[in-house]
Amino acid sequence: MLGLSLARAMALGAGAPSIPTGVAFAAVLLVPALLAPRLRARLRRPPRPAALVLGGAMGAVLLVPGAWLLATGHHPPSAAIPPLLLAAWAPAVLLVAAAEEIALRAGIQPWLTSALGPAPAIVITAAVFAALHYPLYGAGALPLDLGVGLLIGALRQFTGSVAASWLAHAVADLGAWWLP
Repeated sequence: MLGLSLARAMALGAGAPSIPTGVAFAAVLLVPALLAPRLRARLRRPPRPAALVLGGAMGAVLLVPGAWLLATGHHPPSAAIPPLLLAAWAPAVLLVAAAEEIALRAGIQPWLTSALGPAPAIVITAAVFAALHYPLYGAGALPLDLGVGLLIGALRQFTGSVAASWLAHAVADLGAWWLP
């Protein structure tokens, strides 16, 4: 866990995220994860449409707290991000979300589920998820990242689909850009 956080911090270049460093972080997660034969077999199963619907819905639900904070004046609006910058970043964000979900929800969570049961697996995987985000967002975001990790982990457990957890993650990450 610490190694992955350090890798993310190094890939982010001391707080200056870029597309190449995001892709490098995704590679740090994906290469070892995809070397595992069981994980590759899990990823070959096509997702059920219902799982994808739940993933999209969960992504929308994850946007509600930020939208509520903005609507009630508890969070100042962020500066508008130019559409070209969003278009350039979107593929990298989708790749990083996929890498995190493959490593965590397709790799670590099922392994922990078989060893400890579903609830501890979801909690531990969510803690790893939050720790991965610490170098980028800091300690103030840990409770939010832990909560998001718990919800996405529960979605993975309920649907049996890494595609559903990736879709929720991707919708939340990309959708947050359009919150004013």
